[in-house]
Amino acid sequence: MNNITLIHPFEVSKDKEDKFLSIWKNVDNYMKKQPGFIETKLHKSIENALTHKNTIYNFVNIAYWKSPEDFQNAIKTSEFQALAKDIFIFSRHPGIYEIIEE
Repeated sequence: MNNITLIHPFEVSKDKEDKFLSIWKNVDNYMKKQPGFIETKLHKSIENALTHKNTIYNFVNIAYWKSPEDFQNAIKTSEFQALAKDIFIFSRHPGIYEIIEE
């Protein structure tokens, strides 16, 4: 199997952005040390040119892992659970994907 991609959108109100970013950075620092981690990039939405509104999910984390097992092992730990418990209030529908076309 090729590398897998985690796509994890977040819905964060303007007044909670600093809190979210602080939590995300702590989780990111943990993930970067885990076996199988490749890279991550956190995206922030900008105003949609068609609707002149921001998207519902104003932050989207895209991370690459060597395998689903590596990712699952990283999130099973008590250290991850302690770091990430507060980020789950912003979390919406994360999923693991594989590339099928390039």
